[in-house]
Amino acid sequence: ALQGQVYGRLIWKARLFSGVLRVLWRCRARGFSVSIVSHKTKFGHFDNSAVSLRDAAIVFLRENGLYPGESLAPVDMVSFFDTQEEKIAHINIQKFDWFVDDLPEILESPSISKETRKIGFCPDGSQQFREAKSVASWGEIESLILGAWTQDELHQLVSTISSRKPREISWIGGRGNSQVAKVTCSQGTNAALKIYAQDESHDRYFSEQKAFEILAECGEGRVPKSFGGSRELGVGLISWVDGQAIGYPNVDDIEGALEFLAVLHNLRNDSRFRNLPPASAAITSGLGLQIQVERRLSTLRSKAIDSPALLAFVEREFMPALNEITSWTRHNWPDREFDANLPIKELTLSPSDFGFHNCLKLSDGTLMFLDFEYFGWDDPVKLCADFLIHPAMELSGNLKRRWVEGVTPIYGERARARLQVAFGLIGLAWCLILLNSFRRDLRVTRKLVDPALGVDNPVYLDEKLSSARRLLSRVKSTYVCFDNFLEEELESG
Repeated sequence: ALQGQVYGRLIWKARLFSGVLRVLWRCRARGFSVSIVSHKTKFGHFDNSAVSLRDAAIVFLRENGLYPGESLAPVDMVSFFDTQEEKIAHINIQKFDWFVDDLPEILESPSISKETRKIGFCPDGSQQFREAKSVASWGEIESLILGAWTQDELHQLVSTISSRKPREISWIGGRGNSQVAKVTCSQGTNAALKIYAQDESHDRYFSEQKAFEILAECGEGRVPKSFGGSRELGVGLISWVDGQAIGYPNVDDIEGALEFLAVLHNLRNDSRFRNLPPASAAITSGLGLQIQVERRLSTLRSKAIDSPALLAFVEREFMPALNEITSWTRHNWPDREFDANLPIKELTLSPSDFGFHNCLKLSDGTLMFLDFEYFGWDDPVKLCADFLIHPAMELSGNLKRRWVEGVTPIYGERARARLQVAFGLIGLAWCLILLNSFRRDLRVTRKLVDPALGVDNPVYLDEKLSSARRLLSRVKSTYVCFDNFLEEELESG
């Protein structure tokens, strides 16, 4: 009865999965034909109002621009069938190259031609498919079917999202998430084309483009300018920044970062930022931080490849540390308010992934801060700790101490007190982030960005496990006394 309502009169409340529109757009750009095949019944079995489920589905597809005949619809045909047998017969008649479904009984039917490559879609990872490639996101589907972007696709993409006429597009690459290309326009100006990773947890396109847009309105020139794009496709243009990477930061670089964060914190009362979402993986309480670490651990366990070394590390080293540090953190949280949410006035506008790895220095010494994909509201303690722990940051003891001395007047003594206690759990979260390379669901998309990333590269995985073990050791030896971490010096070499 519930299903009849959800797929009928209430279907307008549904939304497309993140990434599906980009997959369909790329298929059309490459000249591939896409069909939707469904064995949806005409009416719900317990629906007395007799709403046509097929009509409701067509309305939904039309409203989302997917139904054939709509302007630039990326779908060529929609077919409904009464039974699974009729659906399978149609799949064979059409001789599809690929077929995506969430039902094992369809994908594992012996009647489907072996020539059709099958993808089993299960967002929560609870279902494994014997006869199909199991995926949890449309980003994985995009990587499997379409792979790397072609030059023709990139040119079509820029022309679709902008009036700028690209003369040349040079692929730059990316890290585990977004990808970047340099666009040289006919007018002689340069722009960065960002192709954002798309998932259900955080809208990277909106966070970054909106942040750059509002900061420009506020007169802030230390971030790129937003040139717009497509939120549905998860692609945008920003101004190109020519600068030097900061391999070895100095005190002046720390001061520049602190000055920028002070500006962001002072802007938190500006009404234009009021409706921005939380930063990615934001925390507002000690309990929220604990839950976040536990969820990261649960995700890793459920989606990791079969690795005896990883399992041994998690069970014998990480879990005892998690139990010990969680207990200590709960007991020592300032004012015993571990479960209490932080007052809104103490939150800050956080770039989240903030550090010199996402920064370029201009010829005049100005620092340009680049990556705002995770931008939003957060406890400043998380930003401060991430800056110190991030694997790409190499800070001497002197610079770490100056960082903490500098953030204290910006965010207040209460934040400093939370930082000293929360540091241990945040460090454990970073141990798990380092182990994301073992996750099956991230394998395909990460390998698309860099072939060296992935679960079939044992050397790379050994390095990540070793990095997580080293970080865990540092966290265990310093979480009780934060000052000990600040006194650590960089290891030689």
